[in-house]
Parts: sequence; C-alpha cells; structure tokens
Amino acid sequence: MLENMNKEIREALQKLKERGEMTNENIRHAIEEAVEKAEQQAKESGEKINTITKEAVQTATDELKSLGEATKAHTEAAVQGITDAISKKSQEAVSTLEAEVTKAKQRIEEKKERLAAQLAQALEGIKEAAASVTEEAKSYVEEAAQDVKLKNAQLLGLMQQTVRESAQKIIAEGQEVEEKIAHLVKDSVENALNETRLTAENVKETTSAAMLAVIEAANELDEKVVESTRAAVEGAKEALLDQVEKAKIKIEKAKADTNAFVAEEIIDARERLEDLNESFEEAVRGVAYKVADLNEKAKQALLEELKELDAKQSQLKTEAKEAADAALELLKEKGVAFTYRAKERVVALAEETQEEIKELSARMLNIVKSKFESMDQGTKQA
Repeated sequence: MLENMNKEIREALQKLKERGEMTNENIRHAIEEAVEKAEQQAKESGEKINTITKEAVQTATDELKSLGEATKAHTEAAVQGITDAISKKSQEAVSTLEAEVTKAKQRIEEKKERLAAQLAQALEGIKEAAASVTEEAKSYVEEAAQDVKLKNAQLLGLMQQTVRESAQKIIAEGQEVEEKIAHLVKDSVENALNETRLTAENVKETTSAAMLAVIEAANELDEKVVESTRAAVEGAKEALLDQVEKAKIKIEKAKADTNAFVAEEIIDARERLEDLNESFEEAVRGVAYKVADLNEKAKQALLEELKELDAKQSQLKTEAKEAADAALELLKEKGVAFTYRAKERVVALAEETQEEIKELSARMLNIVKSKFESMDQGTKQA
C-alpha cells in the first residue's frame, strides 16, 4: 500500500515537471489523490495514519529535491495535499451533518409556527364558546384560557409585550416593585422554559426577552430603572435555579430507579447544565449592549450583575456545576461510556500540548509579520 502511494507521488510529480505544470495547486492536488487512496486502503489493512503521512512527506520532499523543485512554497503545497487527503472524508461527513442540523432547525421552526397557529385557533374557539355559557362558567373559561396563554406566551409571541405592560403597571403602582418584578420575570421565564428544552439558545432567548421588556418599561416611565433592572436579572436567575433543581431531582430519580435511567438524557442534561451559567451571562451581556443607547444606568446595572454571575462562587454557577457533576457521577456509576464534548477535548488538548501551541503561535506571528513586510515593501515601491 505504502509502496503504491510512494510510486504514485513520485510519478505524479515527475509528470508535472515534464509538462511544465509544477504549480502549488497542481502539486497539492496530485499528492492529495495519492494519499487519499492510501488512506482508504489503510482502513482495511489497519495501517496507522501517522505512518502514511510520514511516508508521504518523506517521499514528496525527496522527489521535489531530486527534481530541483524543493522550494518552500512547493513543500508547503505537498504537506497541504497530505493533510487534505487525510481529513477530506471526515470533513465531508461533518459538512453533511451540519447541513442536516440546519434543515432540522428549519423544520423545528416550521413546527413551532404551526403549533402556535393551532394554539391560537384553539384559544379563539374557547373564546367563542365562552360567549354561549353562563356568566359564572364564562369567567372560569376565560381565566383558564388566559392561563394557557401565559404558559405559552413565548410560543405565541406575546411574552415580551406581556412582561413590558405588566412591569409598567408594577412600577407605576410603586409598591414592592423589586419583589414583584423579580416574580414577574421568574414566572415568565419558567413558563417559557417549561414548554421547551433547556438549551443554551432557549435560555438566552427567553431570559433576554423578559429582562429587556422590564428595562424598556422602566425607561418609558423613567422610574426605578436600576432597581427594576436588577430585579429582572434576579427573577431570570431564580427561574434558572428552579430548572437546575428540577434537573437534580431527575438525576436522583434516575440514580434510585433503573427504569428511570436513560443514558442519553443524562448526558444531555449534564451538557446543558454545564452551559447554563455561561448562556445566562451571554444573555445579560447581550441585553446590556442593546440598552446602551436606551439607558446608561440600566447598562451599568447589568454589567454589575454580570460581574456577580462571572464570580467563581456565584450561586447559579455553583449549583449548575453540582448538578452537572452529579450527572457525571451517575454515568460513571452506571458504567456508561461517553465521549467528551469538543470544548472539553480542546481544553484537555491545550493542557497537554503547551509546547506545540508555543510553536504554532510563533509560526503565526512570523506569517503576520511577513505579510506586513510585504505590504510595506509594496507601499515603498509604489
């Protein structure tokens, strides 16, 4: 296998030389083809990738030297061709999966829109039915319909406006403003998250919408801006802490009851819990930037809250980590084999390859400097 690859590399480079087509792209493409064939055969023979790449680099550089073409650019093209060949199939698979994920997200949005439309129609039917019942029953039906709307306000596109109007009334009344605002935001975020999964995207979307609505309400009234902002963050945080508590209960149940244990669900819960505080920080930071031109006091209040969230011992960070650790221990206890996420692999790899990172950093700086030097020379010549 390796002999065939080496032969193909030598012959391909010789032909390029004979035809006067020794360009970087032609060299890269020719070597990529030879190495790709070897890589496919390696899967069947069990040959290691590092053996293939070592042989390919040696053969390519030797042949370029014998042809009098061992320039820096040609050598780099050869190395690029080798790495492209090794990663090509995996990259194609990743691209395919990414395309499938994109399509899945589009389908989810379509389903959400359809669900919202169906729910709106159902509520309209309930409203019409309320008109034909007794007065007492009518009040019960309308109240129940309103509760359904509140629970699904985010899905129906009503959450932000509902929170804004409610916050305005609370601030205008001036009684226990901070407590009521915190409770308002907590309920709104909880209702939204209870109807969906606790993903980073959903956390950011729901908490951002609720906090922004409160700040806009306070800004319009020009009252209790700082207090309302802090209360909104507190309410959103409390809603997330409740979600953490629910996750803990689920993990404990799975620990005690074998029938309640589903490995995939626990792995998923662990990952979402680990991302929770970071997702909320991003939401608070995003709202701070959005209100920067609206109200400087609100922005500063949000940035202060952000410092607390980022603190090592913040409540949300601590409790979310405890729950994530509990999930990890449960997986180990059950003997579940699972792969670490990309973020964790990157951290582990970075710790193990500090010297390599230093070398790459030096190489990157050299590339940047050479580009600036070329630009400077071009300017002088002009």
